[in-house]
Amino acid sequence: MTNLIAQHDAAVIECLRRHADTFEPAGPGRWELGLAGGQGAICATVAMEQDWLLFNVAPGDPDRQPRPSTERLGELLQANARLPGGVKFALDAVPPRVLLAAEIPLHEQVDVDGQVSDVRAGLRQGVIEFTRQQGHDTAEPKPPKTAPADENLQAEAPPQHEHALVDLCREAGWPCTERAGGHVAVTLDAGRAFTQAIVEPAGQASYRAWVELGANPSPSDTTSHAVNWLLLLACRVVRMARAVAVPAADGRVAYGWEVVLGRSPAAGELHDAFSALSVACRLTRREIHALQEESVAQKYLAARGWSSPRSAE
Repeated sequence: MTNLIAQHDAAVIECLRRHADTFEPAGPGRWELGLAGGQGAICATVAMEQDWLLFNVAPGDPDRQPRPSTERLGELLQANARLPGGVKFALDAVPPRVLLAAEIPLHEQVDVDGQVSDVRAGLRQGVIEFTRQQGHDTAEPKPPKTAPADENLQAEAPPQHEHALVDLCREAGWPCTERAGGHVAVTLDAGRAFTQAIVEPAGQASYRAWVELGANPSPSDTTSHAVNWLLLLACRVVRMARAVAVPAADGRVAYGWEVVLGRSPAAGELHDAFSALSVACRLTRREIHALQEESVAQKYLAARGWSSPRSAE
């Protein structure tokens, strides 16, 4: 058993070497990876903790990174929905700073090499996105991902897979129902409230599992800033899942969580994804609804050293 673990760890380390431009040990189970990016070299810290491979990047100069503005937090959540590899923007609480993060579960059913490649692409795109938002790049951003209509989802052909997706979800041990277009509704373990995630195609080569927790038809600055702050902090805690804000065609902004799945998701990966979404729902569902109340949102922001737009007037 010890030899098998050592061989697995060695294979993961070799995978990191292949995808890095520079590779330096940084302590037991930790490495510093240099990744070439559009704005110069990117330094990623990678840690192997139990059954997880954890990636972190502090975009820009971490010692000089300004306090993130409340106006930018919503943009970061929208950017989360379009970063490859499940990479996400997150917030460290003390001191407040923006990070890019990604987590890959390590077990035999996961295509670690493919996911590391996707994470590398996501970290590079995330640094470019952050730099643009800081005003250092005049390039036009990519249009935000929008919540597609049901007919558009049904029109998109799902990736080819040797097993039916619904069978894999059942094999993963989660109650589920097949829907039109090959989508699957999965019942999460999210407390008393009945909550389902939708597993659906995310392009021609992958799937995503997505759960919506609320939508604001016309949120005030105070409530939207509070929800954005909450979700970006939670992104630092919840592994594998990322919080997203998705503008819809009707003007709403839908808040939720998603997991970007591999090119050929196996039952073990799906189990990890549904577990992560369940934790995320338990952690943020009630809080999102509570923060729709203006006075609650004001107190929440004040407790974290932020002044709401109205209190600053």
